Amino acid sequence: MCEMTDEVTVRVLLIEDSVADTTMIRRLLEQAWSTQCVLTIANTLEAGCQLALDGHDAVLLDLALPDSQGAETCKTLIAHAPDLPVVVLTGSDQNELAKQALQCGAQDYLVKGRIDAELLSRSIQYAIERKQITERLRVSQLRYRTLVDASSAIVWSAARQLEFLEANSDWSEFTGQETADLLGR
Repeated sequence: MCEMTDEVTVRVLLIEDSVADTTMIRRLLEQAWSTQCVLTIANTLEAGCQLALDGHDAVLLDLALPDSQGAETCKTLIAHAPDLPVVVLTGSDQNELAKQALQCGAQDYLVKGRIDAELLSRSIQYAIERKQITERLRVSQLRYRTLVDASSAIVWSAARQLEFLEANSDWSEFTGQETADLLGR
């Protein structure tokens, strides 16, 4: 079961149009977190997008909604709320659909009817953690890129097999080659 202190409250947005599935998810979250989970429900993607920026920690997203279907549902929500971790909940266990959802930016993909309270709570917690780690990495990469670009030295990097990875503008000026032309070579 999920181990959380009394001070921690997880705010979850469930975007689901099925009353039966909403009831099941609510029951599983209550088993996992009891009073430590605040659940907000939207039954369309449009309503979910409006609620997504209201201070939620994670989203549980059905891919079959009245106003959106499939991986496009995930793309639309993530484009609207890119900083919010998304866990896809669907009745389909198609590997291709799961792969598309993850490529769109979902943190996890769970099949309804095959989840229990522990799996659901763990998936939400890990999704939140992965999103936070990803954001820290993005900020670190931006900081690194800013330092490299601002440097007056020639900076370039290559992979172990001498595959060209990146260089700053000083490298391009010195060599007369565009870095984009050499990436992966």
